[in-house]
Amino acid sequence: MKIALCLEYPLAQHGGTEILVTELIRGLHPHHEIVLVSADDPASLARSAESSNIHKHIQWKSESRSIESAVRLAQEIANTSPDIVHFHFGGNYAWRNRAFTKSPVVHARRLGLRCMSTNHGAFSIFEGYCWDQRSFLVKLALLPIAWLSKQYVLSHLITEVAVSKNDYHALCRWYFPMRSKFRYLYHSRTREDFVPERPVDREKIVLCAGTVARRKGQTFLVEAFCRVASILPDWQLVMIGRDGDAQISTRIRQLIASHRLESRVHMLGPRSDDELHAWLARSAIFVMPSLYEGLGLALQEALFYGCACIGTRCGGVADLIDTEQNGLLVPPANVDALANSLTRLINDLSLRLKFGIRGPQSIVDKGMTAEKMVAAYERLYREIVEQRQ
Repeated sequence: MKIALCLEYPLAQHGGTEILVTELIRGLHPHHEIVLVSADDPASLARSAESSNIHKHIQWKSESRSIESAVRLAQEIANTSPDIVHFHFGGNYAWRNRAFTKSPVVHARRLGLRCMSTNHGAFSIFEGYCWDQRSFLVKLALLPIAWLSKQYVLSHLITEVAVSKNDYHALCRWYFPMRSKFRYLYHSRTREDFVPERPVDREKIVLCAGTVARRKGQTFLVEAFCRVASILPDWQLVMIGRDGDAQISTRIRQLIASHRLESRVHMLGPRSDDELHAWLARSAIFVMPSLYEGLGLALQEALFYGCACIGTRCGGVADLIDTEQNGLLVPPANVDALANSLTRLINDLSLRLKFGIRGPQSIVDKGMTAEKMVAAYERLYREIVEQRQ
């Protein structure tokens, strides 16, 4: 098959959506032709490790907002004669779903292309169609237009894939007239043939990985750590991830300074995959304090690497953590609960070991591997191709 994988951002941005599209490219290219639609600079993409896996690249700049640009992109994709056009949405209203006339999905379907999508983050029905800082009343007033447009876009898709059970059920509720369009499929980049080092004697490190941003909840984790730091003087907090929100980063640094924890709380910024995996192999505890989450790729990897994990009850985190079995769940934005769970894990080595043993097997048992993800998408593509248009 020839498969067009379409995302609004560059692969090099290395967020969750980009990571998973990269895994699809790697898994699909030995048997299929890949057309990539992305914001990547062609010269930079040509120098990347993925360039040899891509049959053709179409550059798309996410700031393009006109009807004409959407029509032009749809025609460029059609010119490659793909069997499937697979759009990747970073949220409910990505790829201009909030204004269907500007959505390439609609125009691609009108050209007779088979279109499907993956929604990588069904965070909220109110998220993504207007400026995030608008008041609730403004969002409520604008919602009907965006909601109707989303329904229209869905009518032009053969299916939309959610990345967790939570997101699947949310999409079915929010867009109930089109609920038959939805299904869910777990994403992963963990590999079945790879067994990471899982040392029993781990270092006294609490690790958090993810873009530093409001929805990732790092400020709540830092506040919780500050509360327990004085009674647990041997432990450190390490945060890995690019700076996605200057205000949040500033707030975190202020918290660190006000509690005089500069020597124990470390913001390392972005790191390579190899460096992240090395931290996962040595850290005793991993925390995902998110307010919203699609599935939680970093948490999935932390479980696979045998960290004792704490996550918030949001998005697909509950798909990953079976509370008290392979980790602990706490309410989002609850510093008290997070501090209590940290204290409990830090003081209970046997519980950390229990979670560290059960975590990796839980990921395998749930089919959360890159191989199973790629195989599931291949089956879905063939199912779509075999249907009558």
